Amino acid sequence: MKDEKCKNLIILFLGLIFVYSCLRSCFLSITHDEAITVLYHSQHSFWDIVYYNTPILSNNHLLNTLLVKLSIALFGFNELAVRVPALLGHLLYLTGIYQLIKFVYRKSDVFFGIPIIFLVANPFVLDFFSLARGYSLALGFSAWGIFYFFKWKDNAEPRMKLKCIFLSSIYLFLSVLSNLSFLNIYLAVLLLAVILKLRDLSKVDYTFKGFLAEISANLFLPITPSVILLLTTLIIPIKKLIQANELYFGGTHGFWQDTVRSLVSASLYGNNYGLDNLNLIIEIIIIIFLIGGVAVMCIPFIQKKKIGDNNFILWFSLMMIAYLSIEVQHALLGTKYVIERAAIYFIYIYYIFIALFFEKLKELIKNIFIVKIINYLFFTIVVVVFIHSVKTVNFFQTYEWKYDSNTNKVMQEIDVLVNQRKNEVTIGADWEFEPSLNFYKIKYN
Repeated sequence: MKDEKCKNLIILFLGLIFVYSCLRSCFLSITHDEAITVLYHSQHSFWDIVYYNTPILSNNHLLNTLLVKLSIALFGFNELAVRVPALLGHLLYLTGIYQLIKFVYRKSDVFFGIPIIFLVANPFVLDFFSLARGYSLALGFSAWGIFYFFKWKDNAEPRMKLKCIFLSSIYLFLSVLSNLSFLNIYLAVLLLAVILKLRDLSKVDYTFKGFLAEISANLFLPITPSVILLLTTLIIPIKKLIQANELYFGGTHGFWQDTVRSLVSASLYGNNYGLDNLNLIIEIIIIIFLIGGVAVMCIPFIQKKKIGDNNFILWFSLMMIAYLSIEVQHALLGTKYVIERAAIYFIYIYYIFIALFFEKLKELIKNIFIVKIINYLFFTIVVVVFIHSVKTVNFFQTYEWKYDSNTNKVMQEIDVLVNQRKNEVTIGADWEFEPSLNFYKIKYN
């Protein structure tokens, strides 16, 4: 009964978070990048969108653009209509995170509800569930893809294993189709799947032919459709992006300086709570948890114990492979280090790492008093994150496009002025405002 009540409370909380995104989708003024998606991409034909025969290529988040086009055709030209795909992405993310945490955390509803609160309340991430960009869909599909990867890892029934790894690869492909930045997660999960499969096959005495047959039938075959789809839909767009020099969004100083620091600043959402060194304090806390994670991973080796299928180690490995893929791409291809929204997936990946770290720590420490301290510490972190999120609740602006917060209001006033004068009104605007102003010009005409 207690677990059932907690489950209902969790679902209610997730429902309120979704309602918040719906309300913001109605009230937030259209932003610069959203307007480019709507005006420069979604107005073109299906094939022009798919093959990137449109201007400002990097703004075309393929699956999102196609769904925005469909949504406008169904619901009209307005803020909510163009953001329906983002709301769909939020539903996918909330349900995917719920299933993922419940599966890897393996606690009753009383306990796994705490990390769920932790995961769905980051204000920077919440922004993108109310914006017509591909990040929302990518987050949702990636959460489901990783969930099915862990389900594949734990399932012993052959047909169910095939189904799970197939679904995992398809969901992850859809996340890449929604936003190219999520290619790092797609590659990290598939590489980890190959490593796990090789480990399992090494325990059986196969001939070389038998080894190839086994890994092909039970891993390569079910992931092949997603690989084929990925290559056929994205090779031409990526080639065009490179030729147009539009893979410019990122940093050149290093993963920590560019990726981590940009995510810390974005997650703080412009608040420092009177602490000039708050960013540095959070960076130190991140490092402490990472060092703690490495230490916890090393304990079984030191004690010479069998590791088994440890979700904490697998999650840590997933996080590190995603990081290393960025370093390898930078070293070999010269790509930039992902920053802010292009690295948004690292936020929920790191949050789940922290939740699993605390649980693993409690497994290793048998002292009841210390375990209680660990519980209180984790609960305190969750409460702090939640209070910060509540403080950032708003219905008028986003972190990355604050300058567009009043565009709709301004255009409404201009529309009133035009109707009063019965003639055209000419206004001058900086390039940053041009797309969103044009969006409202079409809407109010």
